[in-house]
Amino acid sequence: MFFCFYYFLLSASSAPPCLPAGVAYFVRCTEDMPTFRTRLTVALVSAATIALELMLMRVLSLRFWHHFSYMIISTALLGFGASGTVLTLGRKFLLPRRREALCAVSLAMALAVPACVRVAEFVPLNVQFLTWDFRQAGYLVLVELIFLAPMMLAGMAVGLALMDLPDRISGHYAANLIGSGIGAGMAVIMLGPMTTPQVMVVLSALAYLGGIVSLPGRRLWRVCGVSTGAALICVHLLVPWSPGMSQYKMLSLLRQMPKTETIHSTEGPLGRIDVVAGPAIHHAPGLSLNCPAEVPPHVLMITDGDQTSPVFKSANDGDYAFLDWTTSALPYHLLERPSALIIGAGGGADIALARYHHCRRTVALEMNRQVIDIMTGPLLNLGGRVYEGANVEVINAEARGYLAGEEEKFDLIQLPAIDAFGASGAGVYAGQECYLYTVEAFGKMLSRLRPGGMVCVTRWART
Repeated sequence: MFFCFYYFLLSASSAPPCLPAGVAYFVRCTEDMPTFRTRLTVALVSAATIALELMLMRVLSLRFWHHFSYMIISTALLGFGASGTVLTLGRKFLLPRRREALCAVSLAMALAVPACVRVAEFVPLNVQFLTWDFRQAGYLVLVELIFLAPMMLAGMAVGLALMDLPDRISGHYAANLIGSGIGAGMAVIMLGPMTTPQVMVVLSALAYLGGIVSLPGRRLWRVCGVSTGAALICVHLLVPWSPGMSQYKMLSLLRQMPKTETIHSTEGPLGRIDVVAGPAIHHAPGLSLNCPAEVPPHVLMITDGDQTSPVFKSANDGDYAFLDWTTSALPYHLLERPSALIIGAGGGADIALARYHHCRRTVALEMNRQVIDIMTGPLLNLGGRVYEGANVEVINAEARGYLAGEEEKFDLIQLPAIDAFGASGAGVYAGQECYLYTVEAFGKMLSRLRPGGMVCVTRWART
């Protein structure tokens, strides 16, 4: 399909000068394709396409796990390849009607964006049964075919524009590149103040606007434009949608517990965060069964429905005595008041443990800015202002970038259990790539230790 796409582009962009009739036919087909409108349509559709790829990754990460981001990339490539095949096979019909076709596929993409996510929710795909339930393989293919539709329509829109005269193609291609770059940045920016369903509305509107820009002047096409806009409004208002979630994710399990409620929720480029409270919640990873101290009440901060970090209600550092009975406490009994680097601040339990042992300096790295905002905002008093200790510095940074860029040395580097326990039991994270556990990463950590320093790593294990 990819070869068909490129063959189609090359054949469509070359008009043999030795065939006057063919040239006249090609030029006649181009007269109804205004250059600026065509490029604006291409830019809008391209922006919507790249942003849609990122949003579908978020949708599948919420519903399942992050591994499905790879499927979306392959689906997008397959969609563009399929579009080349369709345009090649239908060239004789489409060539004299390129403006109408460009408008039609842009409007169709606007409808396909909200339709694909809604229809995909009805597919009973359960990836945890994929190895022994062969029906799941069929469901997986079905989901990919559903998401293929808007990608193929987007590829057709770009391909139709590139069927233009050779001296115009460079400008159309530039519009495609510019629109794609804007779409990527736009998706990341919008995920701060907007939710995933709201961003999908914007993407649908972008594709619709692309169709309106290239709308032919005839009355029939005006009716089509108005009808498509009305259909989009009806879909978004009358058929509300929000990303589904696997019943085996931590958040789904907690919601089944009595009197459990979500007290705060926010979304961003690095995931959706839900803060869940309830009397049945008990979460203290790595805690010894011999612990004599009482575990204080706590809420759970959950990212993308599964990655869980507890936030303990405390009035003073003494409330964190129970943390001294976890695996992470061992190095504090071997080092006297160490300076500690914590990779993954989360709900602040490891910071609290460092404060409990009176570390002379604690640096905590947190890659997700929203976690810091939550811990210093809505959960500030609930978490005992754990981020605001006298010797505590919380930095919004990725671990390997920080280790490569700073020269400060520490006595202790802590790597908490930052993955999801439920997923580890199902084997979902068996193939997860995590660049904190590579040879190079550990080399960087060891190089940042003082003589006699330690690296403490806590990982999930379930049998």
